[in-house]
This record gives sequence, C-alpha cells and structure tokens, in this order.
Amino acid sequence: MLYFRALQSGLARAAGGRPGDPAADRGARRVTGWPALHAELARLDPAAAARIRPNDRQRIQRALEVIERTGRPLSAQLAENLRGATRSEYLRLVLAPADRAALGLRIAQRFDAMLRRGPAR
Repeated sequence: MLYFRALQSGLARAAGGRPGDPAADRGARRVTGWPALHAELARLDPAAAARIRPNDRQRIQRALEVIERTGRPLSAQLAENLRGATRSEYLRLVLAPADRAALGLRIAQRFDAMLRRGPAR
C-alpha cells in the first residue's frame, strides 16, 4: 500500500535537511534524557509527540531537529508536503491482482525455487 499511497498522494519530502548531528544528540541525551526530550516535543509539536513513542529516540531527535532547523513543526511540514502531490487526472488506473490466492501461490513457488537453488554466489 505504500506504493499506492505514493502514487495517490505523494510522499513527504525530508523536512529540515540532513538528520543526525551526533554531537548534538549526545549533548541532548546527557543534559535532559529522552523522556524530557519527548516532553519538549509534546510542547513544540503535540501531533508529532502523539504519534512518536517516548522511547523512540531516533524519531524524537529527528522531529526536534526539524523544528530547530526550520522553525516549523514536523507534523505541519509532513501534512503540507502530501497535499496535492499528484494530480488526480494523472492517476486513472490502478492494477491489483484479481485473485490474491494465485498471487500467494506464485510467491510461494518462487520462494521454494530460491531455497532449492541455495545461497547466491
């Protein structure tokens, strides 16, 4: 469904530039800890904090970096970037397997053949 959603709505651009400043990350964790950083995210971007678990260090850090670099919440940027990414007149046809059981059988046969061939060299 990711590919269908990408065709239908587009995918959000990466907001706020490159992720990850290891020095800033280490400093933030040492000074406040992840629960405090999640609380800070909840203050700055409640929508992002609601969907990011308090122990999800990578996403908390990324959301806070985006706010710091752009001055705008990550949740607002993601919503904005998805709107109108693909014009509806360009998406006229979507192909989906008529018989999912047949597709499952083909996948199983391919998997079995790969196992018989052994490791790739």
